[in-house]
Amino acid sequence: MRYVLLIAALAAGIAGYTIYWHVLAGRMDAATERWIADREAEGYAVSYSSRDTTGFPGRLVLTFGKPHFGRTGEGGHWESEAERLTVYIQPWDLGHVILDFGHTGDIAWTANGRRHDAHVSANRMLASLILSGGKLERLAADGSGVTIAGTDLSRPLTAGRLQLHERANRGEDRSRPPDSLDLAVQADALQVPPEYAGPLGDTIASLDVNAMLPAPQPRGVDQIAAWRDDGGSIELNSFLVKWGPLDVRGSGTLALDNEMRPLAAMATEIRGFAPTVDALASAGRIRANDARTAKIALGLLSQSDGNGAAVLKVPVSAQDGRLYVGPVPLLRLAPLPFPNAVPPAAASSASSSSASSTSPASASQPPVSQSEAVPSLLPAPSGQSPALTPPGLRQ
Repeated sequence: MRYVLLIAALAAGIAGYTIYWHVLAGRMDAATERWIADREAEGYAVSYSSRDTTGFPGRLVLTFGKPHFGRTGEGGHWESEAERLTVYIQPWDLGHVILDFGHTGDIAWTANGRRHDAHVSANRMLASLILSGGKLERLAADGSGVTIAGTDLSRPLTAGRLQLHERANRGEDRSRPPDSLDLAVQADALQVPPEYAGPLGDTIASLDVNAMLPAPQPRGVDQIAAWRDDGGSIELNSFLVKWGPLDVRGSGTLALDNEMRPLAAMATEIRGFAPTVDALASAGRIRANDARTAKIALGLLSQSDGNGAAVLKVPVSAQDGRLYVGPVPLLRLAPLPFPNAVPPAAASSASSSSASSTSPASASQPPVSQSEAVPSLLPAPSGQSPALTPPGLRQ
């Protein structure tokens, strides 16, 4: 009799779990349609070519063929499409979702009437989401063996690994502004095309940043200009760039001016500044006389780090399209190609008077650079984001 009751209980448990799994699958399908409807009501375009629900009796697996996501705004448009999107949901932990984007995807956007296209491929592209109350609390994305080819690149951009961590704050942490976002991005072994390489070479060993974005944040590249006009800024808690002889790290604030050029005020610690200046001079980015003057001035401001290396601890700023290292004007900065940017001819007339009065280097300007400002990032603290490899996908 005891064994009969045990078998009956086991059968009831299996039947109950089977019903739960299939009910959950139906709810996830309905939630997907509600999410798409909500995004479309906000002006986004969402579509897919096919959808399958599998995985019983283990994880719930939703597979979307050619998922497409985009938005058209005033003066700009962007869209993305992946080869496929696989969503893994564990029935016993609905607050943890893992996304697998497959191996290829395409991104396109328009800026100032011009279309830009990029094709992305990777050994793998995964993301892990932590949800609370139906809202995204944390996100971690990880791509390895990443290659980006596009209409704006003469040669593909590659990275050994790219990682992104995002954590929302809705008032849980009183030390941070409400509705702010913490972001951490890391790129390792980044190889850029020749037109973006510059005099420091085409390989960036490390590129890391840890930042905070106060509210409101832009919800698409077509909204960058509106975000800028609303006083949008990025607080750089820490950043690091190791590029050729240059090793620079620090913290500060970053924004955009009315020509979409970087505005920045940062406290930095720079190593390798002398060979960096030499490389800029050899490439014709700054004049030879200016390079000698800069090396003398910066050398006087430097200190030894205890290992015999010269360390320059100075403020670095970007203003009126110019980059300053301490009081020394070093480079000119080009506008970033975001949609809704004010055309340079119109913006320059509006900013020329302020440029002449506020720039400490208005009398002597170095040649314009094609690629000076390099964003930099720090990996998220350990334990901040969940593991990115779902069961059955380990390599």
